[in-house]
Amino acid sequence: MPFSKRILITDKIKHQATPNLLIIGKTWLRGGILAATRPVVSSMRFSCSPFALLLAVLLLPACGSQHKEAKQEIKTVRAPAAPAFPIVQDTLRQASTARRATSGASTEHRFLYIGPYQDTVLLNHGLTTFLLPPTRQKRVSNPLLAFAWNHESTARSPQWPMAEHVPLQITVDTSQCIKAVQEYEWPRDTLSRWYDSYPVMLRNIRKDTLFVGAGEHVFLQLEAKDQHGQWRGIERSFIYACGNGLQSVFLPPQHIVLTSVFIPHGEVATELRLKLGRNYSPSFRGTINAHQFDNPYQ
Repeated sequence: MPFSKRILITDKIKHQATPNLLIIGKTWLRGGILAATRPVVSSMRFSCSPFALLLAVLLLPACGSQHKEAKQEIKTVRAPAAPAFPIVQDTLRQASTARRATSGASTEHRFLYIGPYQDTVLLNHGLTTFLLPPTRQKRVSNPLLAFAWNHESTARSPQWPMAEHVPLQITVDTSQCIKAVQEYEWPRDTLSRWYDSYPVMLRNIRKDTLFVGAGEHVFLQLEAKDQHGQWRGIERSFIYACGNGLQSVFLPPQHIVLTSVFIPHGEVATELRLKLGRNYSPSFRGTINAHQFDNPYQ
């Protein structure tokens, strides 16, 4: 073999015919003759007492079991479960009716409770950010004002994120039925009526305070699946005729908001869900009318 052709044998261990001898190192093979570097030859004789061998056999399973237990502990870690939906108590005496699913209806997701999580919540249909005149009994209380902030911002105003752009938990409880009001709508010339509704809970799971609504309304929108399985809006967002003096409502961390969603009644059974920006509630079954998709409100 020419001198220029060299084969490098790297990091290999060759066993010789002689027992207990190891040739370790890097060697150049030139013309079939070992050269360039001398192999390191070391003589290794292994001897072990019976006591040391028994100790090694006993310790190895123990180390393995500890490693398995550590893996099991990691697997059993679970994220904290979301609190159960509160039991809502509605004390209204007005009679409620089923709401016919119609096209062009506006959202009516009013504040019914805002504050820390509670197992049982008494709904308050009088929550508003507007200042009410005092009564003779002086028993008017408006807890929503404690979470309201004037819409005018200054350089010192806190810049809280909007709930549409950050994670927010939305839950609809179809096992409970409450009442919700729909105010006068000038396009249909209808007066206020009370309709059967499902309670809805919004929970702030972040460490920051969130901007969730204004005035008396939460910025939710109802969506439904069409015949092609696509989610589409079936109601238009609520718009105040005048925003003068309108105040924003903020939700502190680990606080909740209770609102409602009308139970629609139509001829087409489909899946429904509530949307707030990029946040969605789990879907629930309901019935709507096909013409509600004629004018989608995206």
